[in-house]
This record gives sequence, C-alpha cells and structure tokens, in this order.
Amino acid sequence: MAFTKGSFLFLPFLLVINASAAASSDLDLDLDLLVTSGSTIYGDLLTGTSEVIPFNGEEPCPVSVNMDLPVSTVAASGGVLHSQILVSCGGFVNSSVVSQMEVIDKCYSPGGESPLVTMKQKRAHASSLVIDNGETLWVTGGIDENKQTQKTSEYISIKPEPKTTKGPNLPIPMRKHCSVMFGSNVAIFTSFQDTWIYQFDKVEWSKGPMLTVKRISHACGLIYEIDTKIPVLVVVGGFNTEKSVEIWHLTTTSHWKSIHPGGLDGVVRFAADATHPDWTKMFLLGGHEWGQQNYEKVNHIHTFFCAAQACSFVRQKETLRIGRIAGSQAYWIPSKIKAQKCRQKGRSY
Repeated sequence: MAFTKGSFLFLPFLLVINASAAASSDLDLDLDLLVTSGSTIYGDLLTGTSEVIPFNGEEPCPVSVNMDLPVSTVAASGGVLHSQILVSCGGFVNSSVVSQMEVIDKCYSPGGESPLVTMKQKRAHASSLVIDNGETLWVTGGIDENKQTQKTSEYISIKPEPKTTKGPNLPIPMRKHCSVMFGSNVAIFTSFQDTWIYQFDKVEWSKGPMLTVKRISHACGLIYEIDTKIPVLVVVGGFNTEKSVEIWHLTTTSHWKSIHPGGLDGVVRFAADATHPDWTKMFLLGGHEWGQQNYEKVNHIHTFFCAAQACSFVRQKETLRIGRIAGSQAYWIPSKIKAQKCRQKGRSY
C-alpha cells in the first residue's frame, strides 16, 4: 500500500514516476492555457465561450468560434484527451435563473454541434481526472437532475470510438469536490473536510488526513517545491474560506497545514484551477467572494508556488477577457492549436 492508515505517508518510490519531469521548471513546454464555460458578469449567466492565454509575452489570442463549446454551461467537468481533444461533460444549461437550470448528461468538444458521448447519468458539480496516459476521462460524483449528491463514477474515452463505462463508486457521495492525480496510480479527493485516496492497482479507497477546515467549491492541485522537489498537495478557497490555503507535503508529513501566503489579489471561491505541466506552479483563474457583489477582480489570474521556506501567490499581468464568476474550466493545450485558430482570425504567431 502506498500509504498506511494512521500515518498517511506516501512512500518515496512513488516519486520516481514524476520526479525528473515534474520537478523541473526549465522544460520546453510549448503550451497555452484554454479557459472555457462558466458563469460571467456580462449579460447571460452561462457561456460556452473560450479564450486562450499564451503566457509567452504575446497578447491573449481571441479564440475562433470553433474553439468555443456548442452549449453554454456552468459546473461542467472535463479534460484534454490524447493531448489535444477537449472533452467537457455535464453541467447546468438552459437558464439564467439558478433554480431553473437543467443538469445534462452530454459531453461536448469544441467545434462539434452534436454531443461527443452521453454519460450514464446526468451530472453537475462533478470532478474529473485524465488517466490512462491521457486516454480516459474519469468523472466522479456531482449532483443529478434531482439535485441529489452522487457517489457513482464513470470512465469516458473517445478512441477508437466514444464510449462510457461504469467506474468505481466513491466512498461517500461527493459534489463540488476536488481531485488530483499523484503519479500514475493514486488519486486524491477532497470533499468538505475529508480526504480520500484511491489506488488503481488495488482498486480500493482509504481515508486520508482531515482538512483543517470544511471546504466546498474549492480549487486544488499538486505541485513540487521549487528547491526541494518535494510534492505538495494544495487546496485553496471554497465557500466561506475564500483566501484560506492549506498544504500537505505528501512524502514527509501526515497532515494538512494551514498557511497564509501573500500575493493573493482577489478571491478564489469557485475559481478554475490548472497545474502547469512543469509541476512547479498552480494557476487560479476568476472566482468570487461569498456575498460579494463587486466582481471587478473575477478576470484576475494568479499563480501559486512553494519553496522549502514559504509559499506565495503572484498575480499575472495577463487577464481573462471574460470575467468568470464560477464554474469555468481551464486546461493546457498545445500552442499549435492556438496558433492555428488565431491565423483563422487574421492573427499571426
């Protein structure tokens, strides 16, 4: 077992999977950040509009319409399969009134009007992970059309043909939860104040250390300390804990630690998150504060990173074109996709 009940320590040999690549900040990664869907501060509550953030000194590229999703959704889940195909599943559609929103079971991809695949049940506020070397999307929990919290999961693949198969049940019903992969065999979930760990090779769940505070609609990610290369699980924000951060050093400690890093200009309830592929920093995009009606900072982008002595947020000079209050998605895509779409709009890179 990769950890033991009572200590929750991961054994160092698991680091072999990602240590050489994940801990390097000098990788030649020609990738851009695609942000899509969610609720906005402009007009309609829901959007399927996408945008690309280059992060290479260029101006953000206005994305062509065929990078937009064919439906406007909020609280969908998804991932990039086979390194280039964005799949967005479920979420709410069809109303600017929260109480009248419809939960769907369809998965869409940019540029396709028809659903790519239909899930086994309707889900919103689910969490998803890309597994099997980028070939499969694992969608977990969420709420169904009756607003009931689910403990089911399913696997979605698109090659050689789109299909969905039943996944393992979660240990408890989960919604508005957060999940990350550690290596190729361990998935870690945070829901309210619980931490749950799933091992694919053993097909079993185990309980991890409790979070320091209860969280819902929070962001999470796995990064490596810049200097020590120690893996750190990060949980940020959520309802009533908008500026709260806690970390778990997976190989050296057996508990979560609450920290108070500087540099956060804005709030991160319902923020989208994306860990950079070099594994040294986590991006937080948009989000808003509970009860806060001034949404002037919902287009802000922050990075979060750690070293041995401290962790910190840095606000990026780039901003989102659309202020996204909640329920958006963020994924890394190859820059060649961005360049192709920009050329279609008369831009050259």
